[in-house]
Formats: sequence, C-alpha cells, structure tokens
Amino acid sequence: MRKITKKEAELSVSHYKILVTVYELNSMNKYPSMKGVRNILSAKEDQETNLYMTLTTYGTLISIPSRRFSSYVMFLEKLNYLGYKYDKKTDTSYLYITPEGIDMMTRFKKEHKFTLKRKIKNLKLEIVEIS
Repeated sequence: MRKITKKEAELSVSHYKILVTVYELNSMNKYPSMKGVRNILSAKEDQETNLYMTLTTYGTLISIPSRRFSSYVMFLEKLNYLGYKYDKKTDTSYLYITPEGIDMMTRFKKEHKFTLKRKIKNLKLEIVEIS
C-alpha cells in the first residue's frame, strides 16, 4: 500500500462533514453505511434519513456525486480516521470513527473557521401550469 504524504493527507470541509456525521451517529450508538452517511449529508427524504434531521451536518453536502463521496470515505479509512464494524445480523459492515478520526475532527474545527450551513434543495416541479 502506498504511503500518503502530508500534503496529500490534507482534509477538505467535505471530509470533515463525513467525520462529524459518523461521530454524531456513533455517539447515539448508531453505525451508518456509506450510503447512510451520504443520505444524511444530501438530505435524502425517506423515513430512515428523516430521523436524523437534527444532526449538524444534515443537508450540508447536497450535490456530491456518489463516486467522489466513496473516494472521500475510502481516503478517511486509509488515514485510519474511519473504520468498519461488522454486524452479524445484517451481514454488513458499518462505519465508525476511530480515536484518530475524533482527534483530526477536533483539530480541523480549531484550525478552520467555517459554519455548517444547511443547503436547500431546489424543488423541481413535476406538474406545472403553463399559460
């Protein structure tokens, strides 16, 4: 496995949002799949995701392609900021934040000044009246 250089290991705000989402869910003893985190960040409207509308990162990353999102999560895993826990009942692995991930999340917030602001999806009407 290729070693990541310090410059390559710099995180973006998107990486930070993923870490915060997983951290907040883990704090509630919830372990999300990669798709579950993406659904929360993109504010997907379904029964399961709507339960987590109170998370600070809900709806803050609404237009990220799934391939790029996957690469962000894999990058965080490669840096040992995220890991996977296996659930026998569902025969699936779910994300958890490592102690290194918590440390990085805390340092990132101290070093960068920004706010987590929800983005509002533009609703596309499916039925319109044309005059």
